Amino acid sequence: MPSRDSDDIPAEAGAPLLSPSFDDHNAFSPIALTDLPRRDSAFPISPPLKSSFDLKTPSTPSTPSLSPSLRSTPSLRPPRPGRKVSFQLYTPPEATHVRRKLDTHLLPLLFTLYFLSFLDRSNIGNASAATLLSDLHLSSAQFTLLLRAFYITYILFEPMTLLYRIVPAHVYIAACVMAWGVVASLQSVVTGFAGLLVLRLLLGTAEAAFGPGVPFYLSFFYRREELAYRVGWFVSAAPLASCVAGALAWGILKGAEGTGVQGWRVLFLVEGFPSAIVAVWCWWWVPDGPGSARWLGKRERRVAVWRLGTGGEEDGVKGKGKGLDWREVRRTLLDPRSYLTAGMFFSCNVAFSSMPVFEPVIVKSMGFNTTAAQGLSALPHFTAFLVVLLVSRLSDKYRSRSPYIMLVALLSMLGYINLAASPALHFPPLLKYLCLFPITAGFFSAVTLTIVWTLDNQDNDSGKGAGVALLNIIGQMGPLLGTGLYPKSDGPDFTKGHIICACFMGMVAVLSFGLRLVLGRKNAASEHNYDLVNEMKNYDGSDQEALDDRNGTDREASSAQSLSNPGRHRTATQALGDWATIIPSGDMADLEKNLRDDTSASDNELPAAARSTENSTISHEDNKDVERNAPAAAPQSTPTPTTTTKPEIDSLPSGPAKNVPTANDAGSIPDGGLQAWLQVAGGFSLFFNTWGNLNTFGVFQTYYESGQLFQETSSNIAWIGAIQSFLVLAVSTLAGPLFDRGYLRLLLVTGSFLVVFGYMMLSLCTEFWQCLLAQGFCVGLGGGMLFVPAVAILPTYFKNKLGLAVGVAASGSSMGGVIYPIVFYRLVNQIGYAWATRVIGFIALATLIVPCTVMKLRVKPGRVRSLVDLTAFTDWPYVLFVLGTFVGYCGLYVMFFYISFYGEARGITSTDLSFYLVPILNAGSTLGRTVPNAISDKTGPLNILFPGALVCGALIFGLIGVNTVGGIVAIAVLFGFFSGVFIALPPVCIAVLTKDKSRIGTRIGMAFGVLAFAVLIGGPGGGGILGGGDPADLNFTGLWAFGGCVATASSLVILALRIQRAGVKLAVKV
Repeated sequence: MPSRDSDDIPAEAGAPLLSPSFDDHNAFSPIALTDLPRRDSAFPISPPLKSSFDLKTPSTPSTPSLSPSLRSTPSLRPPRPGRKVSFQLYTPPEATHVRRKLDTHLLPLLFTLYFLSFLDRSNIGNASAATLLSDLHLSSAQFTLLLRAFYITYILFEPMTLLYRIVPAHVYIAACVMAWGVVASLQSVVTGFAGLLVLRLLLGTAEAAFGPGVPFYLSFFYRREELAYRVGWFVSAAPLASCVAGALAWGILKGAEGTGVQGWRVLFLVEGFPSAIVAVWCWWWVPDGPGSARWLGKRERRVAVWRLGTGGEEDGVKGKGKGLDWREVRRTLLDPRSYLTAGMFFSCNVAFSSMPVFEPVIVKSMGFNTTAAQGLSALPHFTAFLVVLLVSRLSDKYRSRSPYIMLVALLSMLGYINLAASPALHFPPLLKYLCLFPITAGFFSAVTLTIVWTLDNQDNDSGKGAGVALLNIIGQMGPLLGTGLYPKSDGPDFTKGHIICACFMGMVAVLSFGLRLVLGRKNAASEHNYDLVNEMKNYDGSDQEALDDRNGTDREASSAQSLSNPGRHRTATQALGDWATIIPSGDMADLEKNLRDDTSASDNELPAAARSTENSTISHEDNKDVERNAPAAAPQSTPTPTTTTKPEIDSLPSGPAKNVPTANDAGSIPDGGLQAWLQVAGGFSLFFNTWGNLNTFGVFQTYYESGQLFQETSSNIAWIGAIQSFLVLAVSTLAGPLFDRGYLRLLLVTGSFLVVFGYMMLSLCTEFWQCLLAQGFCVGLGGGMLFVPAVAILPTYFKNKLGLAVGVAASGSSMGGVIYPIVFYRLVNQIGYAWATRVIGFIALATLIVPCTVMKLRVKPGRVRSLVDLTAFTDWPYVLFVLGTFVGYCGLYVMFFYISFYGEARGITSTDLSFYLVPILNAGSTLGRTVPNAISDKTGPLNILFPGALVCGALIFGLIGVNTVGGIVAIAVLFGFFSGVFIALPPVCIAVLTKDKSRIGTRIGMAFGVLAFAVLIGGPGGGGILGGGDPADLNFTGLWAFGGCVATASSLVILALRIQRAGVKLAVKV
């Protein structure tokens, strides 16, 4: 950082300067709200709050009084005559650090709360599937009234959203959560219709006070261009809850059998009481505002307030609530645009409330049995969970709302139209089922963006609160209609319900387009305000009304529709209103003292990267803004703009362009961006077709052991999956160096061909040896060529987000492990083994087009080297890690290969359910491969991998004593989650342990080549322990004991590595 004695004191971190001459058009020009990312945009782009001044101080400074608000802001030392001064309140890295800390501390709790609330409101449907109706003697009409009773009070008490502005949030949220937790739990003791009706009404009241206002609450912490993604995380808890609600309720009801207590009572208590427990945590953890978050340091709290443009306002710093501005509430309620968004929300909620409730019935009407319908209805909701996060992220990134709302609404509408037309067009069941995916993802995404767009169109907290309240009052009437759209009498096609929902989703798109046009016209009317920027240089604020009249803009509307953050407009006016060109020396001394007190209070709260500004430069675009807005008396120097040359990206072995970065050039790693995330998408598809196939073999194993294709022992059949897994890992030894040399395209095309060709040949097989060649060798070889690129390419695009990127890509394996088994099991009895296998081949062909199209090398290939990196054998942390992982993999695949067979052989599960154990396990693994990986970016991968391996061992041991359906399903879900940690994190650990990044491909290939032998030990070795013959003679106890022992031993080896790297200190990232 430049010396304080230098002639110029530059603004830190290249932030755009805000001149004291009142001509910064971002702060003062009234612009209407639309959602375009340019200056005619309604989407507000709020730059960090910075008080930056570039002034020429006269030789004899005068001493006007300084604004009190300015005295509260930090500054630099007094300027000497003739010196220029510029300063800002915080640096962009500081703002980024604080925003990420808000993400990791606030969003998970709110996600959990909404997840619990959605379970508590919807579990009455699962209870009715048990014995609730018969035990309480409820008629169909009474049950329908119970469903709608919740929404009656939910609508009536929507205005309680405004209490977020009045009552401290930690008190208000804790009270709401405690209220619905207690009420939901009390449903377990009701004895009749009247008591349950009262509790449903109270539950609607408590949840109305919490959920609808959370997006409003999040606006206290995030700028507008950051809000959609955060609201997306919150709302995405609903589809995820819908995804797991059925399985969770089924497990609870099964576990309650034999206890003497009705299952639905246990269900209400088990799902309701956790909310009451979490409420206590909310009281301590939830902040009232960014300035009162106890998990932020003093400096961090100030930055959290400043980045919003609240400029040290008391309620921002101390977290104190303020009263409502009833004029703003009235103006919002009279604004026609508020009713357009409310109409969009109403239309979304018609579909939002109907499909999740009736989806199992709709799926069952397609020809699936009850168990399959419950399992299959979860997949569209999990897809919706991912799509909501993706769409909201893109909406924030490109600062746009309406195009994404129109897109997802139209996709949902098309899905409904296809379902409605399916009887006439004679769609097969699988095609009708696939229509559910765009339907569910569409309305969940539209709901999220509609809420955020409502907040975007209000410029103050009172207006936002009123807008959200109005949105929900009107919008939540949609469920009153939606819950009656699918009566049993309309089955099995439910054409009327599909057509109505399609019309409402089309209405969402129409209203979104209409609001876009309205806001666009308002922007066009306000565009000429930019021509008046230069006239504001000498403006002293004395005739604002005359200026507004001259602009032809209503003053109140201008305030409500400002492009910039309203807090920034107010802060700039207060901070600069009393002076324009001169800073008195005495006042500057006071300001400097404030700055020193602030920056020295907690200098170590932020990472070094956030405090360092030595290499920061002002961007060329920002510098042009400074020149355009600078006062005449203070000519600006023009820094040389920093330019970068976009490197050419070459994925061919012919070599990269000259300016392609090297693998060890960490500073060039983009750590995000469209191209980087396209590699994640490609990696997802590769995992889907490599480890996804491996995780599917348990279903093939069960089918082969039925004897319908050939007769062989369990141990011999296991060799097919073992060889396939072995080759996927062993070929990595060859694929790794090829990747390092730049032969990415060759690996992708060849591997894709072998996988698809292998499945097509497998469809023709009728003998054991034929299946061994096609599925074991051919598919295994192809998977081995695809696996290394899936993980080796990501460290070249990501650094700080590497764990998250690998986790998202690795979740493709669990998704494949869910989809492929279900496809095979559902089709094998309908169209036969041959065509069921061919369908899997066609799915592989379609999904492998993605990586072959989008994946590209970012770094130039390294020098030619041998297949084996001999330096790895002297790298003891690497050797120890490979050893620990090897031991763990010996036991890991015991569970994947034999859990389905165990449930059926011991009579614990039916044949139908035994096939679904592997998909259930893989569904749990999806979160296990993403969430822990994202956390590992903060904690370090070894800190997550050790407990994951330890829990895997404990769960395998647990199967020894399991003899109930609920128990085996619960272990399958939990093992899926923690095994996901053990599968997804090793590539991250190898990348961290490899100092020479040009060797990543080779090191990963070597490691997984060693792990290939572990799969050979675990699969056939476990089959040898299991034995053969009569099912009663099978040694499952020895099998699970073997798997548990080696998994536990693996955790101890990883713990030893962790201690070797960082000692016994817990709070160390390693």
